[in-house]
Amino acid sequence: MAVPVWGILVSRPGVFFARSITRTFHSSRPAALQSELRVLAAESPDSKPALILQCNTQQYIFNCGEGTSRSTVGKTISLTTANNFFFTHAGWDRVGGLPGFLMTITEAGNKNVTLQGPKNLTHVLAATRGFVYRPGTNVQVNEYIDDKPEPFSDKFVKITPVVIHPATTPSYDDDCSAGASLRRVKAAEVVPNMFPPTNVWVEKGPDVDPTYKGNTRNRDLEQTSKDHSRVAYVIEHHDIPGKFDGVLADSLGVPGKPRKNLLRGESITFISTVTNESVTVHPHQVVGPTRKGQIVVILDIPSIEYFSSLMSSPELAAIEEKKDYIACVVHLLGSKEVLTNPEYVAWVRNTYGPETQHLVSCPELPTNCVNLFSATAASVRNSIIDKEIFPVPWHDNTPPKLIAWEGCKTQTLVSNQVYRIYPTPEWDFNTYPHFRSIPRRGRYGDLEKARRRYEDLVASEKTRMMQAERDKEPGTDVEIVTLGTGSQKPALTRNVSATLITTEQGNYLLDCGEGTLGQLTRLYGPEELPKLLRELRFVFISHEHGDHQLGLIGLLRAVHAVKDHDDPNRLLLITPPQHHRWLREISQVEEFGLSRLDLATCHEFLSNVESKPKPYSGTKALALVETCFARHSYASFCIAMTHPSGWKIAYSGDTRPSDNLVIIGRDATVLLHEATFDDSRKEEALKKKHSTTSEAIMVGKDMNARFTILTHFSQRYPIFSHSTRSANVGIAHDLMKVKLTELWKLPLVGRAMKKVGFMPPHEEGEEEEARKAFAEEARD
Repeated sequence: MAVPVWGILVSRPGVFFARSITRTFHSSRPAALQSELRVLAAESPDSKPALILQCNTQQYIFNCGEGTSRSTVGKTISLTTANNFFFTHAGWDRVGGLPGFLMTITEAGNKNVTLQGPKNLTHVLAATRGFVYRPGTNVQVNEYIDDKPEPFSDKFVKITPVVIHPATTPSYDDDCSAGASLRRVKAAEVVPNMFPPTNVWVEKGPDVDPTYKGNTRNRDLEQTSKDHSRVAYVIEHHDIPGKFDGVLADSLGVPGKPRKNLLRGESITFISTVTNESVTVHPHQVVGPTRKGQIVVILDIPSIEYFSSLMSSPELAAIEEKKDYIACVVHLLGSKEVLTNPEYVAWVRNTYGPETQHLVSCPELPTNCVNLFSATAASVRNSIIDKEIFPVPWHDNTPPKLIAWEGCKTQTLVSNQVYRIYPTPEWDFNTYPHFRSIPRRGRYGDLEKARRRYEDLVASEKTRMMQAERDKEPGTDVEIVTLGTGSQKPALTRNVSATLITTEQGNYLLDCGEGTLGQLTRLYGPEELPKLLRELRFVFISHEHGDHQLGLIGLLRAVHAVKDHDDPNRLLLITPPQHHRWLREISQVEEFGLSRLDLATCHEFLSNVESKPKPYSGTKALALVETCFARHSYASFCIAMTHPSGWKIAYSGDTRPSDNLVIIGRDATVLLHEATFDDSRKEEALKKKHSTTSEAIMVGKDMNARFTILTHFSQRYPIFSHSTRSANVGIAHDLMKVKLTELWKLPLVGRAMKKVGFMPPHEEGEEEEARKAFAEEARD
């Protein structure tokens, strides 16, 4: 039987890539155990720590923070048997990527999933009922209701959850009230409706009127409270029986059938074919010694407040007797205070053996290396064409400072690390990922030729229209920043929807897909990011679909952390009304400053609502903010924002061509319009209520927009193939920054790239190929 498993990570100078392996097991005897622990994602701008343990074909996921789904894209990791998820906490750092990850694995064919973790895990999942709906998928939640949860066990491992608590409970200022509701519903009653056996309860789907009385979406969840406990996991591989010595058994005359009894540890008596006498054979005579199962421990320690509970845990104390078999301990530490605490280091040294490998993660020591090689390589190659429009994403090739715990073997947690537990324990850390400069010649086209072509086109255009005339246009301080330009789910070179508008008077965010905060960090760096977040004036969420909103909680947490409590410029959220329920319900579990936000519905800004000044500081710098209904799912909206100086930006969200959008966007300086499908897929666009390329361009013409930027492409288009011959149509790329007065350059970028046949890597499985090719090109 051939069983595909993970590839071995091979080290080349400055690069990780995977070599795919297929291991063959003979069906005539039990398959030898193959077990590996892999770091799916580490603490970085792009993600939060997530781990996956694979035993033969069975997979176990530990935590699933924001960015986990994208960290698997393009790699040789099959997720079809990722059936069991274990969470150390129900906070956003640990579960923020779960909704997107569930959609990823169910599309891969995984139809049975069990989630296990502490209080509020069911609540967080049920809170996503407005946009998570997967008929035909069986999702079960096993929430630990006391401090002694039952261990999980299957034929490979036994996983024991260990609940620990802080000595004191922190206080919060959030208003977590559930709001008005017809009748509250238990979270456990909601989850089955999100994953029904078949698509028969269509009224419970996410794209229908949530006021429908039979739908649990129009009822608030029962109130919950923040849970400060954490769960450690002790993962014990079952003991491996000794090898049966067939040659010795033959010499003793052991017949074939009873041999299985010996393997089960039972003695057998039989008439020897050698001596013709009654013989008793005991297991130790023909079966080698049992190999003790290796152990992996995962600890989540936010602060020193957890030390007392951690160090007094009988379950953790019990494994001291097995310290020689503890292969690895993963430490998810909340701060440097824990990392450097002598009491914690002493406890670690005394509890675990000297050969145990410790993998340590801490937010204050993130891995700022490049994690998404294909996306970064595409941005860097674009920057050779125009480094102002396509800045090089921020990254740091310097490895984190080594963690030194006396008497312990330590290593910083880095994405793609692998520890082979069976058949032979072996660490494969490789070299810290190092991203070099991109050569100007390579297999994706002659970049130097494209740059020269682009410069010629720019010079020609400048000659046609004097730059001085362009500088007189309104909005010289306005920049459009396309953070994510893909649809539905993250891909190699495109993240999901988010567009930032920056001005001297404040910044505005249009949609906020998963990973938006990471994209901002990569674009602006950790030094500039706090100022940008403090100056964020409003966030507009066009509709309640995951690819437009799952980055919001992480973003709001970051804003909450950097913004002064007495700042008069309160951040405004303009969202569909049902979105407020999601925010309230998540705020009962996660602190993100909800009480310090202004909440408004998209309905308040509809163009047919009586015009009057809105009492929000988030819109005071603008002359007018208008919304209209989009032609997409229930309660989907478009928006147009007008500045007193005369510039105007319209944004479509997801929609079919809309006359309402044409009205509110009339004479826009720029229209940002979705172009999910190319013109050959018009029927699919109609079915899924999206627009094609030509339809989006026509909307721009109908509203007399001076320029149209196409975005929100299906992930089947890594680089959109539409010709950019039109002088007022541009293609959006991830991490692109363009001033309103330089929009005319975008079509020239496209023409230059197309002229030289520029194509970035785009197919599934090409992430490792991109890393490999990058290393080869960098050596040229």
